[in-house]
Amino acid sequence: MTAADLLDAQRRIQVDFDEWPMLKLTFPQAVRLWSLPHDVCHAAMTNLIHADVLRYRNGVYLRRALGLGGRRASVRQPAARQHRAA
Repeated sequence: MTAADLLDAQRRIQVDFDEWPMLKLTFPQAVRLWSLPHDVCHAAMTNLIHADVLRYRNGVYLRRALGLGGRRASVRQPAARQHRAA
């Protein structure tokens, strides 16, 4: 495995998880989907976990949710401003 192979695999995996946010894959499914050697796929997925792009839970890899602590951050809408008459 070369550094270029690993970087290419990481990019491909991240792009697919970005395009399909609800994608959930087991390791064997990931190897088949991207046609990667086991060692390259494992290293790429591990690097993406350490980069907080993916997480591994209950035997599946999935995209880490945006926000703090892996939870979706709630977005507060700004309060409506009241205009005062001059």
